[in-house]
Amino acid sequence: MARKEPLYMEFSPMKAMFYAVTRGVEPLTDPKYDELRDFISLCTKENPDERPSTSQLLQHPFILQNAGRGRPKIPDLFAQVKHMVSMIAIYA
Repeated sequence: MARKEPLYMEFSPMKAMFYAVTRGVEPLTDPKYDELRDFISLCTKENPDERPSTSQLLQHPFILQNAGRGRPKIPDLFAQVKHMVSMIAIYA
């Protein structure tokens, strides 16, 4: 996704999924991905106590640099998801 094209796009979907699992993905080594790599590493810390809170993540440079570039702002998306979940709970 960071490269704006599907992984192993040149193969059929089943082969692409197989390759993604068996070969993995090429690391993002370009310096322009530094903030993204840092953001992902914070979100995927194995120990939950070491992970930043949502409020802290929303202040991360990767989020702040990319908010509003013709896309909905992330807090707005969180609000929409929260609303959808509450609507599902009403009808469940």
